[in-house]
Amino acid sequence: MTEKIKKIFQKIRSIKNIEIIIAIAICVLAVVIYFSVSAGKNKKDQQTVEITDTGSELSAILSEIKGAGKTKVMISYDGEGTVVPAETTNTSSTMTTKNGEVVQKSSESKNTIIVNSGGVSGPVILEKKSPDIIGIIVVAEGAKDPEVAIKLVRAVQTVTGVTADKIRVFEMK
Repeated sequence: MTEKIKKIFQKIRSIKNIEIIIAIAICVLAVVIYFSVSAGKNKKDQQTVEITDTGSELSAILSEIKGAGKTKVMISYDGEGTVVPAETTNTSSTMTTKNGEVVQKSSESKNTIIVNSGGVSGPVILEKKSPDIIGIIVVAEGAKDPEVAIKLVRAVQTVTGVTADKIRVFEMK
């Protein structure tokens, strides 16, 4: 077994400019990791902006509905959402014999992948899920008219995907 390993190392050493090939491979890996971390940060920033601006954007578009007049929207979220980090899974297995029986034991461990970028280290994020919407309040000048109120509820449903029972429309004072 050790002879095979020695032969493999000899073959690797015989390759011309192996140091350059290894250096290029390490640089490519570093660039890929850097861009994956940067993309994750941009997605996080974009997600935060998306959540905070949804209410003001929704209010602006609802004001454009005929008869709605001036509107204000409040969206209530359940927590902050969830994050799915990148992980590595290590599995080890051992086989022993006891009294003529073969016993196999397996163990598994998961480790979150941490990357250091610009002096800041953090996990590699595969996915960030938005928090669930608990409820939405729409206050509109024209909400006294039932037809306008129904249009407002339908518009909010279309944008957020929540059911009508989570949306309340009130008349503005």
